[in-house]
Amino acid sequence: MITKQIAAALQQPEPLTASQYAELNQQASQRFLDVEARLNTIRPASTKGGSVGPERHRILITGSVKEVQALDEEYADLKVESEQLRAQRNELSVRLRAAKGREALDGMPGQYDDLASLLRKAAKARAAYAAALRDIEASLLEIERTRVDANRAGLEVGRQVAAAPASLYSQLDALRPSDDLSSHLLFGRHSDERLDMILGTRRPRTTTAA
Repeated sequence: MITKQIAAALQQPEPLTASQYAELNQQASQRFLDVEARLNTIRPASTKGGSVGPERHRILITGSVKEVQALDEEYADLKVESEQLRAQRNELSVRLRAAKGREALDGMPGQYDDLASLLRKAAKARAAYAAALRDIEASLLEIERTRVDANRAGLEVGRQVAAAPASLYSQLDALRPSDDLSSHLLFGRHSDERLDMILGTRRPRTTTAA
């Protein structure tokens, strides 16, 4: 039974992880819904005029006294389980928030390391991109020089110089700096203030020698 599993978990000397609390809370919530649905089916008439549940109504009409008594026992047990589940879900929510807080505190240095690794990877990619652009520019200049000679030779022998494939334009356009970068967290307006808030520090000031 999930209530016993939760009770045992809540008595552990060491706190569980946030994911473990979340999983238990999800199971408790599902069981709570199932219990409430069953209670609604077998509920007795209330003093406030509430109607009898459909399952209880059927047993009252067609069943035996023992079957009605069995429903009474089940209803009483489920009411206790519902109350326990409600209390356990509340406690799990409290402990889940606490676990998330602990894991956030403990996890920040690791996230900084991950960011540093991504930044190193991006720096290498940027250097490779810059080198590739230099190679492309050199190739374009070489084509420009070759075209001069080809145009001259073509005129002499009556041949037309081959045109480049039109697809080269779209390939070149794809390498242009994107306007989307202006809205990026790293490059947009107030990016320094936003980064200071995220990183919990301030950008080091550069000093110049007097």
